Amino acid sequence: MITAPGLAAFVQWCLLGPLADELAPALPQGTPFAPQKAMLARYPAPCGGYAAHFDNPGGERDNGRALTLVLYLNPPERACQGGELLVWTPDAAAGAPPAEVL
Repeated sequence: MITAPGLAAFVQWCLLGPLADELAPALPQGTPFAPQKAMLARYPAPCGGYAAHFDNPGGERDNGRALTLVLYLNPPERACQGGELLVWTPDAAAGAPPAEVL
């Protein structure tokens, strides 16, 4: 079982270790860092999901988030439990299909 401190240590290790050089060019501040707080989201059971949204919409609603880590903590064997991440480009028209399905 992973604990919150264990997850925080893993994220810090990724950001300072193997991923740092790869992420740096894509980040506005140039250097990845782990935030002081994390947001935890849970999908409603059994096959719920969230409406399309921007993790950081910018402008007045800018939350400083430049990178999002999605971690599925459930087994992928059963329908609706493996998870998919649908990704749209910021300029996508309403109702457009996602640019990526991960």
